[in-house]
Amino acid sequence: MSKWKRTARAGLCSLAVCACGDADGPSASQTMLHTTASTIAPAVASAPRLIAPLSTLTVTNKRPRLTWALPAGETSAWVDLCWDRHCINVIRTMHVTGTHVRVPSPLATGVVFWRVRSASAEAASPIWEFFVHADAKANTAFASTADLDGDGAGDAIVAAHDGIVVVPGEYGGLATDRAAIILLPGDNHVTNTGDVNGDGIADVLITQSGTGYLFFGSPSGISPLPAQVLAVPAANDDVADDAGDFNGDGYADVVVADASNERALVHFGSPSGLDAVPPLVLAAPVAGVGFAASVAGVGDVNGDGRGDVAIGAPGSNAGAGLVYVVRGGTTMTSAIVIAPAEAGDASFGEAVAGTGDVDDDGLADLVASAVYGGLVQIEVFRSRCTMSRCAPTVLTSGTSSALFTGRAIIAGDLDGDDFADVVVAASAPTLESGNVGLLRVFLGSVHGPQTTAAATLSDGYAGGRFGQAFASPGDVDGNGRPDLLVGAELSPTSNHLPFFGAGRAYLYSGIGGTPLQTLAGESYDMTLFGMSVD
Repeated sequence: MSKWKRTARAGLCSLAVCACGDADGPSASQTMLHTTASTIAPAVASAPRLIAPLSTLTVTNKRPRLTWALPAGETSAWVDLCWDRHCINVIRTMHVTGTHVRVPSPLATGVVFWRVRSASAEAASPIWEFFVHADAKANTAFASTADLDGDGAGDAIVAAHDGIVVVPGEYGGLATDRAAIILLPGDNHVTNTGDVNGDGIADVLITQSGTGYLFFGSPSGISPLPAQVLAVPAANDDVADDAGDFNGDGYADVVVADASNERALVHFGSPSGLDAVPPLVLAAPVAGVGFAASVAGVGDVNGDGRGDVAIGAPGSNAGAGLVYVVRGGTTMTSAIVIAPAEAGDASFGEAVAGTGDVDDDGLADLVASAVYGGLVQIEVFRSRCTMSRCAPTVLTSGTSSALFTGRAIIAGDLDGDDFADVVVAASAPTLESGNVGLLRVFLGSVHGPQTTAAATLSDGYAGGRFGQAFASPGDVDGNGRPDLLVGAELSPTSNHLPFFGAGRAYLYSGIGGTPLQTLAGESYDMTLFGMSVD
């Protein structure tokens, strides 16, 4: 789902220098990127294989289009839509000739499980899930729910200095009595990768000090041991993000920032996990511009059913900065170039993020940071726009003493009005040692996000680093709306004693200022708990 990271996630619309809005996505200035890529080998299977919507994504239309591949010699199949992971409670069954169908009648809000059975042999695909919420015109899907046990509820993934904790979601909130703990000393950063191996359940990548550990999800939750260990660029911050299915093969893919070498690395998913060596490398068109200072899987910005990637280059454009949005495919050699919203901006693209649809048109939108007049502001670009119809929305801290830090996400529809909302981190000075962290919530609308915050979230602790990490893990408590998970790695213990670095994570349902639940690092014998969340 949506999460802020220096390498973040997003959507798009470039109005400052380009127009966008046709069926093929934004019509904008384009550039060629230097890439290397490998050929995708076709899968061979005795049962149908599901392709789209990728499991754990949220569909943008209540009559989604379903796609699959059939075994050799098969021409038709049975498609089951179900209320449960085992497909015991069937919503409807359809006999379909070919490899795709659009659901004939609107589905109810919530999670839907589905599978495809061979018409002749009755061999069945794995059971996948997707989430139904809004009913936009465009028919696509993005924003993975962190459902690591496949029960249809988002789970909280919290990283600490000592490892990670996964707390399953259930109706009403988090099942803290069923938390899974993985011990992994070091500064850990977590990424919900979506379903990289095609089994229908989300997976998670933990990165630290140049190493990535891929853990598969399963019906019993996160696997206790990593399925794969990868070399990733060393960094002191999150380096990886997911954007659904970049190449359209039915497996989630992961993009990794290699900022020191000014390139973004794309690892494709497969039944065995991620490619150990990235088959696709996106390199800077011009060196020395900070290319890949931030990267993000941005969801589907042009409605072609594939995930897209945003790459920040804050040193380009004479220091004003640019963001490159690379369309999904097997090579991804061209990009839409987005310039900052205002003349006088600097360091645009230092952070990029999403994924969500702020104007309910069914296409993913993008947020990016910029500096104007010495202050950080957040610029929101919508996908289906033209220069004559809409301009980017600029969010500022205004007259408040709480200044934006540059971190922002499109968190999904937190208040239930079908428009995704933008969450922006801020920091307010205090008389105590350290600043108080805040999150401002800006509600979406048909014209983009409102420019006045509808809510402010904080735990009130000076120096606690509330909002240093935050993410939307999907619908954790089963109310049909995504929730918000916030880390505060230096917040004190429950008895307010100065136990350095215990840390907390807060789960918010809706935009109210009181968290639904609080997780404390002391409960898991961990320090710096909440340094990364997803």
